Amino acid sequence: NEGSELSKTYHGESPLENHSVACFRQLAQKHKLLANLDQADAARFDALVETLILSTDMSLHAALMKRAADAIAIADDMADDDADMADDDVESPSSFTSSSSPCFPETPTTLTTDPLASDEGVDLVLSLALKCADISNQARPWKVANAWNVAVYDEFWREGDADRAKGRKVNPLFVRSNKKGDVAQKTVGFIKFVVCPLYETYHRLVAVCATHHPDLSPRLLSECLRVLAANQDAYRLEADGMHVSLESELADRPGICGPQQLRLERQRFERYRRASNGFRRISGSSESASTSGSPSKQDAADTREFPPGVDTATADPPPTSHMTEPPPAPLQEETANPTEEPSSATALTTSRPDLPPPPPPVAPE
Repeated sequence: NEGSELSKTYHGESPLENHSVACFRQLAQKHKLLANLDQADAARFDALVETLILSTDMSLHAALMKRAADAIAIADDMADDDADMADDDVESPSSFTSSSSPCFPETPTTLTTDPLASDEGVDLVLSLALKCADISNQARPWKVANAWNVAVYDEFWREGDADRAKGRKVNPLFVRSNKKGDVAQKTVGFIKFVVCPLYETYHRLVAVCATHHPDLSPRLLSECLRVLAANQDAYRLEADGMHVSLESELADRPGICGPQQLRLERQRFERYRRASNGFRRISGSSESASTSGSPSKQDAADTREFPPGVDTATADPPPTSHMTEPPPAPLQEETANPTEEPSSATALTTSRPDLPPPPPPVAPE
């Protein structure tokens, strides 16, 4: 609309994307990023970068989706042919149904052909991946998605105001609106007609690739589709004039922010905490042994674990016992004389209930 020099340079065709490609090539040449590649690989990489960047242009969205749909259709046809050749009486492969949500297509699980076996297929898979990342805001948790949505529409409106001020035609999406629920209603349509179909298509294509590459899985895309469905429902509520609070999301988070991930994070933290405490005990014992010189026979038999900061050289020696099995570790301090002052190790353990107690006595040799 502006008719800038940048737009004229590329004849109005994807000016920002073509400018990004030109910047990449200048930086690659300046810093010799492709110097270690042979000529064929360097040319292939350059062409791949150009394809990926241009795929983010929304004016090319329909063409990209058609390429992906054609690739999936070919895979579906070949899967049907393979099934017919194997056994004419065998029923068609079962389908994967993620949910009753419109965001979840029924995707066959036995697709054939490997898109990653050709450069064209690799370009398609990576283009869809970058495209999904480019418009991934609404596939994030509601709090993040809504914040980005407000920022995006604020930019749209400012661009619309600039077009109107200069007498240019204003895109209907850029018309500023103060009507309550209008932005939410537009976002519902954006998710339904743009974001969900893109993620569904990429999900199906990755499922095709996963039949040939076991290390690939469309599971993460399934999680993104669940988040998209939840956000779409939230925007519908806003469009109907209802207030969407964060408490409901925190109580039952969908997808990648769900309770299962929070549970895994707590488990990882707990393993880290235990490993960290164990390292501190081992390090404290090693430092004490190195400072006390060569250990004596009694020190060698003393295998107690002391809390951090306790000097094993000055700690009370372990009591002797003639029992064939050591007694269980006491939960509280045990002393022969109640009036006797506890040892440093026992006192520290008693004052720090979060630390483990000293181990039971060891039988003499």
